[in-house]
Amino acid sequence: MEKLSKEQLSIITAEVIKNLDHEKRKRVATEKDTRLRNTRILVRSYPKLKAHTATQPEVFLDDDIYEMITGVKISDHELAKYHIKTKHLLEYVDTILAAYKQVCLGGDESDKRRWQIMHDTYLSDHRLRMADQANKWNVDKSTISRECAKAIQELSVTMFGIAGLADFLSDWIA
Repeated sequence: MEKLSKEQLSIITAEVIKNLDHEKRKRVATEKDTRLRNTRILVRSYPKLKAHTATQPEVFLDDDIYEMITGVKISDHELAKYHIKTKHLLEYVDTILAAYKQVCLGGDESDKRRWQIMHDTYLSDHRLRMADQANKWNVDKSTISRECAKAIQELSVTMFGIAGLADFLSDWIA
């Protein structure tokens, strides 16, 4: 068996380190995109999720009837499990939204506007379209879009802590 020279080992080691670094950057980028996307999906779906938690699916479903209709055996506790998970998630989200609201309302006028734009776009019972928001604030639709994106990033920091902060910093420093 032939031994590798120090130069060959250095070249191999450098290549391995380069590949590992590349894989790490790809993994971090994927995690970042997923967290931000999840925050956006969460706030977009917030009213529907709130409506879901207001229901009591276990009251409406009879195991035997469901099995007869669908051919699938499912029990109330299966549906209740998803209901409970959604309820716990929204309790956490409500806490985060309340904290984010306090931060925004305690900030300057642009922070207050950002909260109102995000609330009116995603959270309100009477959500406003971007064009309506632009008219309300007397700005361009791109400004509304930018404020919503910034609010999503800030919410991600609030929801995910240091991991969300890393996403926020990499986007704003670059």
